[in-house]
Amino acid sequence: MKKVISIAIVGVAGGVLFWATSSYKSVSPTATPVDVQVNLPSTESIVAEPPSAQIDQTTSRAPQQPQLTEADLQMQPHEMALINAWGEERGYDWDGRFTLSYESMDDETLQALADQHDPKAHLVLANRILGDMNVRNISPDRLSAAENHLYAASMLGYTETLDRLSEIMQRKSIFDLKSRKEFVLEAYKFAYVNELRGDFNSSVQLQLLKFSNPISAKEEKTVLANADNTYREFLQQRQGLGLPEFNNAPAPPEALAKLKRITNMIAKDYADMLTDETDFNKNR
Repeated sequence: MKKVISIAIVGVAGGVLFWATSSYKSVSPTATPVDVQVNLPSTESIVAEPPSAQIDQTTSRAPQQPQLTEADLQMQPHEMALINAWGEERGYDWDGRFTLSYESMDDETLQALADQHDPKAHLVLANRILGDMNVRNISPDRLSAAENHLYAASMLGYTETLDRLSEIMQRKSIFDLKSRKEFVLEAYKFAYVNELRGDFNSSVQLQLLKFSNPISAKEEKTVLANADNTYREFLQQRQGLGLPEFNNAPAPPEALAKLKRITNMIAKDYADMLTDETDFNKNR
C-alpha cells in the first residue's frame, strides 16, 4: 500500500477505497495585509457522528467497530467519479495519477511553478522532502520547507494538506515531549481549519486527537480562535492573489455515507496504533 503523510484516502482501486497514514509543525507565512470581509463557515454546521461512531475516551483503546463487509467498502463507478472530482480539487491523489505529470520534473522546475502559486507543485515538493514521514530523520530546515509548501498549498485551495499538517504536528508531539502541548494545539488548529473547509477527514483527525490528546475547554476555545485566524489569513492571501473565496462544498452525499463508515473503521485502527506508539515512547 502506498504510504502518505496523513489520514487520507490514498487509493481507489477496483472500486474499493484504501487508507494509510503517517506525520510535523506548521510555520505560517506572514499574510499580506489586505482589507477583506470574511464570512467564516460555522463549525456547528458540521453534522456530528452519532455517539456510537465516536472514539470512546473513557477507555485506553478505541471501541470495537462492526466488521465492514465488501459491500460496505465497494464504491460504484458513479460514486467514484463524484468523489474523485471532489478530491482532486482538494489535493487528494487517490489513484496515483493526480501528480503523475509533475513527478518527472526536477526540484528547480517545481519551485518555479510553486513561485507561480501552483498548489500541485507545492504538494510534490513537500512529498519529496517528507518521504515516509520519519520526522526524526529530517533536518529542521527541511521540515520547515515542507511545512511551508503544505501551508501554501492549503491557502491555494487544497484540504488534504491541512490534514497532513495536523497529522505532522500530532506526530511531532510524540517525539518532542518538551514542546508537546504546543504541537498538540497546532494539530487541533489545522484540523479545525480543515473542518471549516468542509473536508470529512477533519472529523476523523479530531476524533483521534480527542482520544489521544484531550484538551481543556479553555484550550479548545483558544484553538478555535486560532483556526479562525488562520482561515482569515488564507482568505487575505487569496484576495491578494486575485483568487476567489474557498469552495467549501462537502463531499458528494452519494458517497459521503460510505466514506464515513470507512473513516470510522480507520479512526479506530489508527487510534489503537497511536496509543501503542505513545506508550512505547513514554516507556523508553
